[in-house]
Amino acid sequence: MDLIEMEGVRFCKMKKGHVFLQQGEPVEMLYYLTRGTLYRSFTTARGDEVLYGIKKAQPDAGLANSLVGVLSYYSEDRICSTTFIAVTECEGYLVPGEVFGAYVKDKPALLLDIVQMAMREYHDLMINYQAHQEKHIANRLCQVLLNRAVQEENGHYYVNDISNLELAGFLGIHQVTVSKILKCLKEK
Repeated sequence: MDLIEMEGVRFCKMKKGHVFLQQGEPVEMLYYLTRGTLYRSFTTARGDEVLYGIKKAQPDAGLANSLVGVLSYYSEDRICSTTFIAVTECEGYLVPGEVFGAYVKDKPALLLDIVQMAMREYHDLMINYQAHQEKHIANRLCQVLLNRAVQEENGHYYVNDISNLELAGFLGIHQVTVSKILKCLKEK
């Protein structure tokens, strides 16, 4: 049986600005994102908001990559460590945690996909941390742009799905710093 056909799973829409999961709250529902974009952010003790990631609906990326909150669901205390907020209108399915647990228990390939997704996020977090420690933010900015780049037929690459403000939040730096780095890169 497909996940969306299981009892308790229901289709829903989220308006732009809707907070799906809140940092510090228990994860009782997962969200299977089928359309739209969410930001994953963390609020520091000083009140600074750090953008950890951007979750976009990717129908071809597999179920694991479309699930919102799944990593927190598998954390020791099932408390969400970040906030997920809709930055576009979103559509998908609300999946109760216990329903997802029953669904995934005999699907080792899906569990492997979830672990691989967790390791990619861990890897990205470590690279960001290392870039901050070593003051290599320009290198990390370039890596983020390369990871999001799409190649055109003429062989050129472009990035059009992230703003300077979003890059600044993702890297934990000021928007003006992003603009200065990009200006230097364009001049070279």
